[in-house]
Amino acid sequence: MQEIDIGILSLQTGVSTATIRFYESKGLINSIGRKGLRRQYSEHTVETLLLIKLLKKSGLSLSEIGEVFIYHSKINIDRSLIDEKIEQIEKEIENLKKSQVLLKHLKFCPHEEHLSCPDFIKMLHSNDKTSEN
Repeated sequence: MQEIDIGILSLQTGVSTATIRFYESKGLINSIGRKGLRRQYSEHTVETLLLIKLLKKSGLSLSEIGEVFIYHSKINIDRSLIDEKIEQIEKEIENLKKSQVLLKHLKFCPHEEHLSCPDFIKMLHSNDKTSEN
């Protein structure tokens, strides 16, 4: 197993050294030792950090990401958690698309007063009903 210095790991993943140490304190990754004062990590930590970044971008909290992992950073996917996140992302995408349509209508609406536009009023009511779900 090849060792990677924390600085190199940071450069390869775009994750700051402070964040790497924080993830280690949360048990998401583990160092394999030190060279002087510098922490060393296994080469597989690169992929683990990239996965953490991806999961964070996907809306998972660090706590939820921790549920995806078991000890020694071996991945143990909780598929039901992933299914929940996929559904949540799909709802967010749907809501963003509706917002985009509404904003485009505002931009190009032929009515000077938007509240007198029947299409706009329908969109408002439709958007309000779906945002409650």
